[in-house]
Amino acid sequence: MNPEPRCEAEFDADTGKFAEIRFFNLRSNEREEQEHIAATLVEQITKQLECSHGLTNKERRRLEKERRVLQKAFLQKTAIDKAIEAKQQKKVKAAEKKLQRLVRKAAKERAY
Repeated sequence: MNPEPRCEAEFDADTGKFAEIRFFNLRSNEREEQEHIAATLVEQITKQLECSHGLTNKERRRLEKERRVLQKAFLQKTAIDKAIEAKQQKKVKAAEKKLQRLVRKAAKERAY
């Protein structure tokens, strides 16, 4: 039985700066597999950070730092980022429609 592939972002113990990303139990050394594993970890970290309890501020900062490093290293939007972007687009579109209604309403009032 093969263990699950995973990755870890390592930071320097003295400075706290990013050192390297290590991958374990990869079937191949292909970039696509690395991106998939990193994206899975980013989504997992995001879900942990969204939870309002269970983590100290120090743990939250470390997880946020790890997520940021993984996202920068692979420069790929995850499914969560795409969902957030879609949600923001919906809000913008709704605000646009609301402004159009207000403009039409103001124009009707001026007409009378």
